[in-house]
Amino acid sequence: MPRLKSPPRIAPVSTHAGSRAPARPQTEGRPPRYDRNCDLPRLIQIWPRELDDRSQENLGLIVRKLRTALRAERQRGLAGHWTYDVARHSQLLVAYRIELRRLNEKRPHRTARALQDCKQLGGG
Repeated sequence: MPRLKSPPRIAPVSTHAGSRAPARPQTEGRPPRYDRNCDLPRLIQIWPRELDDRSQENLGLIVRKLRTALRAERQRGLAGHWTYDVARHSQLLVAYRIELRRLNEKRPHRTARALQDCKQLGGG
């Protein structure tokens, strides 16, 4: 019986439109871009009115939600769970740092607050 030739091997081609390029191209040395209106609803459960509210209380709520989501994602990664996503973890960390910075900018400086409290109590 004659031996049949196998067909030539062809490299697999990805059909996904953006499979090789990142969703948002980043340049070297620059921090990743963060669009609050686009990224936050994808990362945490948030109402549109919470997204528009820039008050200190609401920023605190968003930071707490991001911290909780970041902790859960970190635990999935440490456990080697199949649902762990490095890209999501990275996006959560970027969003958390930016929102935490915004919250700290809205808060009065802690030492200034301590001095005010001390003055009100008659200690300084």
